[in-house]
Amino acid sequence: MAETNGALPSPEQQLIDKFGKLLEDNKKAIQEATAQMADKKYVDSAILEKQQKIDKDVGDFIKQVADERAKDRAEIERLGKEVTGIKQKGSRPPGASNDIAGGRSIGQQLTDSDAYKNAGRFEGRARLSTTIKARLETRADVVAPLANTTPITEGGSGLYIFPRRVAWVTPPQFPMAMRDILDVIPLDGTNAVEYVKETWTASPDYQVTEGTRKAQSSISWTDATAMVRTIAHFTKVSRQMLADVPSVQSSIDTMLTYTLRYKEDLEILFGDNSAGHLNGIMTQATAYAIPPGLGTMAGATNIDTLAAAALQVANNGFRPTNIVMNPTDWTAMNLLKTTYGSYILGGPASYAAPQLWGLPVTTSYHMTSLNYLVGSFPGNAALFDRETLMIEISFENEDDFVNNMATIRCEERVALAVYRPLAFVKGLVVAPAIAGTEEAAPEKHNKRG
Repeated sequence: MAETNGALPSPEQQLIDKFGKLLEDNKKAIQEATAQMADKKYVDSAILEKQQKIDKDVGDFIKQVADERAKDRAEIERLGKEVTGIKQKGSRPPGASNDIAGGRSIGQQLTDSDAYKNAGRFEGRARLSTTIKARLETRADVVAPLANTTPITEGGSGLYIFPRRVAWVTPPQFPMAMRDILDVIPLDGTNAVEYVKETWTASPDYQVTEGTRKAQSSISWTDATAMVRTIAHFTKVSRQMLADVPSVQSSIDTMLTYTLRYKEDLEILFGDNSAGHLNGIMTQATAYAIPPGLGTMAGATNIDTLAAAALQVANNGFRPTNIVMNPTDWTAMNLLKTTYGSYILGGPASYAAPQLWGLPVTTSYHMTSLNYLVGSFPGNAALFDRETLMIEISFENEDDFVNNMATIRCEERVALAVYRPLAFVKGLVVAPAIAGTEEAAPEKHNKRG
């Protein structure tokens, strides 16, 4: 068996060596069998059996090689799927509350990294190794920490009460929804997304007579650009705090990343395209207008208004996919009753997913109360991830070094492109009222948007 630099040969080399040895054995066996038959002048059945065995061994070996190749192809396909999955997670697909890599949150990735562990804390690492050694040999983790803790006496009894630090209470966290209903596309090598909006003036008609000029349609293109914007914030912590790795990890997972996504969710809806801001969907969406054929919609409820808005999206040539509302407005809509006291939307015992007129209802705390957005989201608007959410730490920002502090920064770079504003309709709902008794208010509906 061949070896290279003392290392074991590869599986392919082993197969080649085995096949070469088998061929050499077959060659010798055939030569011997041919010589025996030439001497005896007849065919020996034992020789034929030996030849058949040789043929079978060669066939089995070829099958083994084929099976090994099939396993290799299956392994390559499996690895390809894993790589694809990693790429999808790297672009932060919709719905991800934390970036996960190998089952680890972004905070764990930071605190587990060598860069974090080796960030200038050589003395800290020496102390850590000494502590671990003491724990293994003398169980000093039970005695030494207590002996070095400042005691607190209770009532002069002389009994020691040692303080224990537990987890802290974090602020409330609101769910983010807008990234979930948009196309999310990785973006490389640029700080802008250019696209073209096309406008058709279609005028197909009958040809009056043979040889006469046919109707002509026109088309125009308008260039548009979605700029990549940076959303970021940072916080300062003491180096002593960084020694408490679980605490730092928890803080990064819960607050730094959460508050950044919270800002992103707001920008997707209401970014005004000013310096540093996204051009939000509500900023570009089409204002609600009662579709032709529905009259003045006198006495219409909010549920009726949303049906009309979905119809407006459909009349513009798009299939509506989502309704975005403020949670308070959605709850108020669920409380609507008939004049007989029956709930219109199923009541408190209903377990149906939030939807109206067959469309999923997405509640967003960033949607201004009494406003709504009905749209055809996939294919008509997209969020581009230029740089996915990143956590970086520095010990030398400003006067961090002399103050024994560190700066942790969280940021991302994204662009939002709304390809077709006609695919989105925005408007206002009126104050909730009981169905069947709501007063007609056509003038309010005609001024929506």
